[in-house]
Amino acid sequence: MADFGLVGKFLFVLFGMAALDYAWSRYSTTNVTGRPALASNWAVAITLLSGLTTLEWMKEPLLLIPACIGAWIGTYAAKVKLFIPPPAPEPSPYSLQPQDLRGDQGHLFQKTTHKS
Repeated sequence: MADFGLVGKFLFVLFGMAALDYAWSRYSTTNVTGRPALASNWAVAITLLSGLTTLEWMKEPLLLIPACIGAWIGTYAAKVKLFIPPPAPEPSPYSLQPQDLRGDQGHLFQKTTHKS
């Protein structure tokens, strides 16, 4: 990397770590929602960003400060919904639905008459 001075390296590590933590959050979300191709793309981004930022702050331990700040910013940005949230999972056909709990529909609460 070209020598951009300590301020340039500070900003590189700060934004690199922010992007890395954002990528980790997206990776976790896409992995849990069962989208393997998208999760794999995020894994590539994680590896690239992690390598670049780690190589930079290993040369100058003082750069751990912007790395920590960037990590906080990236995770916070991902969690305040700067991206489209994943779709809600489909309900199980075996689970109770709200209409099943009302007394006017379904067989759960129907009154039965016994003939004797």
